[in-house]
Amino acid sequence: MFPFLKRSLYILSNKIRRWLKPDKTAEEKWITDFSKAEKIPFDIKPESSYDAYRENGPLCLSLKKTGSIAWLEAPERRFRDQIIEAKLRLDSLGGYAAAGLMFRIADKANYYLALVSSKGYFRLDLMKNDSFLPLIGWTEVPASATQAEGEGQDITLTINLTAAACGDHLIFLVGGQWIAETHDTALTEGHIGFALASYETGARQPKSIFANTVCTCRAWLDFLSVDSRNKSVEEFRRKWDDSLTIPAESRFHLAETFAALGAAAAALNQLTKAWNQREEAARSVTATYTETRMRKELLLAARMALRLERYDDAEEYLNACLEQGDGPDGEAAAAEKMKLLDKLEKYSELKDYITKYISNKKNDPALRALLGRTCWNLKEYEKAAAAWDRAFELDKENGSYAVNAANAYMFLGKTSEALKRCLEGGRIFLRQDNNEELGALMPRLLSLGEQDWEARALVGKWAFGIGDYDRSESELVLAEDLRCKSSLQPAADPAVSYLRALLLIRRGKRREGFRFLVEAARLAPDYGLFRFKLAENRYLLSGNARAPGLAADLQAALSLMGDDGWVHNFAAQIRLAAAAPKAADLEAAEQHLQKAVAALGEIPVVRVNLGTLRYLRGDITGALKILSDDGDDSEGLTAHCAGKLLFRSGDFERADTFYRRALAAAPDNLEYLSDRVDCLAALKLFDTAEELLVRTRNRNSSPIIPELINRLMAEKKEALPAKAAGKPRAALAKKIPEAKGDAAPVKLKRGRPPKT
Repeated sequence: MFPFLKRSLYILSNKIRRWLKPDKTAEEKWITDFSKAEKIPFDIKPESSYDAYRENGPLCLSLKKTGSIAWLEAPERRFRDQIIEAKLRLDSLGGYAAAGLMFRIADKANYYLALVSSKGYFRLDLMKNDSFLPLIGWTEVPASATQAEGEGQDITLTINLTAAACGDHLIFLVGGQWIAETHDTALTEGHIGFALASYETGARQPKSIFANTVCTCRAWLDFLSVDSRNKSVEEFRRKWDDSLTIPAESRFHLAETFAALGAAAAALNQLTKAWNQREEAARSVTATYTETRMRKELLLAARMALRLERYDDAEEYLNACLEQGDGPDGEAAAAEKMKLLDKLEKYSELKDYITKYISNKKNDPALRALLGRTCWNLKEYEKAAAAWDRAFELDKENGSYAVNAANAYMFLGKTSEALKRCLEGGRIFLRQDNNEELGALMPRLLSLGEQDWEARALVGKWAFGIGDYDRSESELVLAEDLRCKSSLQPAADPAVSYLRALLLIRRGKRREGFRFLVEAARLAPDYGLFRFKLAENRYLLSGNARAPGLAADLQAALSLMGDDGWVHNFAAQIRLAAAAPKAADLEAAEQHLQKAVAALGEIPVVRVNLGTLRYLRGDITGALKILSDDGDDSEGLTAHCAGKLLFRSGDFERADTFYRRALAAAPDNLEYLSDRVDCLAALKLFDTAEELLVRTRNRNSSPIIPELINRLMAEKKEALPAKAAGKPRAALAKKIPEAKGDAAPVKLKRGRPPKT
């Protein structure tokens, strides 16, 4: 079924309407006259998105757009209480559509809308202050209530729809059969309308009769009458109010609809009416009280009573349901019974019930967990721990089961078992990025494992995940120290080594961090992220695309990480960084970049390589176009790359323009600063370069800045701008290796960590 309110329908109505509001509402039996166009009370002027016209008598409405609703109104008469009878025909043209009535239309933003769909469902919505509110969701209409003509996708559905508004009581029939009812006081009077909605387009799309467009669905109004006489309305209400002719199954379907909308009281009311009708009908035949209430009805009633916190009623319904034997509904009733006993804190009874029921559900982790919580509340901690342990065995991805077991072991004084479960649960929370649960676990973990290296490592990983880098580093260092002092000599955790590397790199100590990357890759050679970061740092430390070990690490990362965009972007960067890239290098770089774009989009780090590739192919104009695009460059990456390419081309003035733009985005980026100093020296603007360095030194204490100042002074003294302009960038990289940045974010991907 198409959920009517899952997405908004584009609402179409007459653009020009004379809103008439007579002083009195009509009390009459009114039958519309479709014999002549001038007698039709609806405004049938066609619009751009729908057609409205008289077709050999009936009024026809057809839509030209999918996902829209249109209607025609008869504003000359207003009604309060009323019985509307309409004969409709609906042709969905092989798609999905619905036709129906609007009533009590107060204005264009307030009305009731009743629809019957081409799939055989009814619904009622209230438009209140221009917002849809479902009063009755899609409710099944018996097949016998409508008539279908045609075959396959050429089916026209005939719908005899009755909508009665008796005060706040709204009653609906289809084909003379009761379908639904509800109570609502939002609107009390208004005029009526004829509506058509299109949800999905079908295979057939005939031409519109007024324009060169197609129709998505169409409906005809063959007959319409409104009886607003008080006597008639009251007789209708009495006839259908708790009538024995209303099928209990119809009330059950309506109750399911109300339950889906969260209207528990309305759902329970329909079930009660159905049972009362059965009871009354059963008085003349042999029947028991239980037989008047079907198991599926009792189960739904119990769930609604639970929602309403009517626990005594819920228990009575569940017991009656369980008395009717086993089966799927019986299992569901047993589960609801356990929820109820838990809610009522009847733990002894609940424990007996679970123990009896669990024999048929031995491998249900949720049931074992409920037993654990029940035993916990009964202070039977040994049984609670056993139950939670079994739940965790059955569901190894539910860290809460392990942590709950740890709590029970703590009460039993079994601290080693408790620590073991805390660590198991904590690792699961870490993999799931569940920092909230992990943070709540930390005090307990430190209490149990103050001198345990795995506990300290887990605390360090959690601290890294929440951005507490100082604590992360201290905890990871302590964890490694405790591991090394352990008499058991446990294997090192590669994730700890990796995070220590990232933390050192973050503090500008890339060379110190490098040895930890080597260690992480050695401990987990088949974990792609470690091999990728190792290859990346080999390049960043050496500035050499042919650095020893780089090719092997990069190839391993490509093999292990598949279509990861960051790896392919770095692979392209390495190809482009060759001393003299060959055609094969450029072709390989392009293939890697295609995969990077597919995975990451044209983000700045990818555009840098795309621009460099275009430049190496001799197209500086195309390169600058890529790098000067209006896309995001909040870190100045593309501006810096454009400056470097122009500098290499000898266009120092334009290069300085881009360097200034890059530094404006990242004033403390030392690589940007160094490159601009080179450019200013090439332009013989030594004083400007010196002023820039001094200004930067006042806010940045990096030792690299004095080194740059000394180098600039030497160049100024020698006054050899040609030599300064031609000084290769690699020389600076050797002097200040920390100037370069990573090609990808330094982030631990915890989704697929190596075993720890």
